[in-house]
Amino acid sequence: MTKPISERQLAQVVLKWTGLALRNPAPERQNEALEVHVGPLVLDHEEGLRLAAGKADLAADMLAMLLASLDADREAIRVARANQDVHALIERIHRLHGATRYCGVPQLRSACQRAETLLKQNAPHTEEALNDLDKAIIRLEAEARVMA
Repeated sequence: MTKPISERQLAQVVLKWTGLALRNPAPERQNEALEVHVGPLVLDHEEGLRLAAGKADLAADMLAMLLASLDADREAIRVARANQDVHALIERIHRLHGATRYCGVPQLRSACQRAETLLKQNAPHTEEALNDLDKAIIRLEAEARVMA
């Protein structure tokens, strides 16, 4: 875990390892609407470091490359959805899913895997999975901005 750690990061770590969601936000945040996400972390630097064989510079480079491509990926997915182009959706999500395998982004990886699997199976709940994927991209971009 990198230090210093924010209250939000600490809450995510506690949730990850204990399953307990911290419910008492700091007093200055009491009036903000907080969205709690149970499940994988948005950004997991420890996992990213592990996936990069302990090489911090490589982990940072891989994450930077993923973040640099997110806007284009999100737009391509949006266009493919609008055109109902399932092949293009599967192709772009598969590419993004592959990129997540080298970075500590468990929430996005999980969302990609679910969306890709449901699309390939022509299963129900595909739209929900695609919406979740879009939200995961937005959360990762927001988290990356906070961490920058």
